[in-house]
Amino acid sequence: MLSDVMEDYLKAIYELEQELGPPVGTSAIASHLDVTSPTVTSMMEKLEERGLVAREKYKGVELTSEGQTVAVEILRHHRLLESFLVEHLDYE
Repeated sequence: MLSDVMEDYLKAIYELEQELGPPVGTSAIASHLDVTSPTVTSMMEKLEERGLVAREKYKGVELTSEGQTVAVEILRHHRLLESFLVEHLDYE
């Protein structure tokens, strides 16, 4: 089971890979999530241990195939929730 924070990181990496291409640097992730670079480094170690990112020191990270699958699923769930809020609860 992934924490909400881990999911946020995977989603951010996925979005940055789509925008900038892999590998994604620590500073780009930190800026995207408004956290410090050491915080990102710590989380990347955890995600690497779970096999969700491949990390190369001083180059950045990229999602593994498993990480990409999880990230796409997270995005899908977020979009479903957004659709529900807009369609049924009149959020903009």
